[in-house]
Formats: sequence, structure tokens, C-alpha cells
Amino acid sequence: MNCADCGKVLEGEEVTAPCYNLDEEPVCDECYYGNYVFTCCRCENYEHIKHRGAIGSLIAVFDAQEAGIDTTGIYRILKHPYYTHCYIDAWLNKEAIQKIADFPSDLLREDDGLWGYPTGHLCQECQAKIETALSPTQENP
Repeated sequence: MNCADCGKVLEGEEVTAPCYNLDEEPVCDECYYGNYVFTCCRCENYEHIKHRGAIGSLIAVFDAQEAGIDTTGIYRILKHPYYTHCYIDAWLNKEAIQKIADFPSDLLREDDGLWGYPTGHLCQECQAKIETALSPTQENP
């Protein structure tokens, strides 16, 4: 069996437990991690790109000026396209996102707080944790 992207012969776990591209075809580990996953900016776990940037999902803005918006924080994606880019730069579309919160304390890094990027995507698990933390608590009667 060959990688659907680069044609490399799949070996070992690439055959027994394959990773898939967006067309659900098996790909080698190098193509999978290079093209089909992103790293969550909160927990640093990998997640498939099909979950990145969906309408209703959350993104983190670490450097508002570089991202082309007014303030840092957690934003909900309301519509597409939520960002614009050219060969050198990229920025968020203000009309396509809505700030819902300031940063949870565990999202900022001790070194520079910015993760090296102006924005970051969050995995589904971290999004759920942030949504839960933002939800009003229900008191038991």
C-alpha cells in the first residue's frame, strides 16, 4: 500500500493503523503530520485539520495588532472566510469573528506569552473546556 499523497510505500503502523487525508485515503506519517494536523495552542496535542476553523469553533488571538484586530482573547468564528492572507501576511476578518473571553490563565506561556504566532487554533477538547468555564454555573436546588 502506498501513501496517497507522496507515493511512499507505507510500513508498520502506517499499514496496521493508518492515518488518512481529507479524502479518507491512507497517508504516511510524514504527510499526515505535515499536511493534515495542527497543534493546539493550549495543550499542544495534535488534531486533524478538518476540525480547525469550523464555524462556531474558537481561536486564540495573542497579538491583536499583527492579527489585524483590536484586542487579544478568545474568539468565536462566525462565518467564513475568517482570515485573509497573501504570500507574506495574514490577518483576521473582524466581521467574521466575535470576542467571547479574555485568555484563560493556562493559555499564556511563561516565556513570551505569544506562542510565536499572532493567533492559534484550539483542539475540540480545549474548546469544550473553555466553553464550560465560560458557561454560567447551575446551582442544585
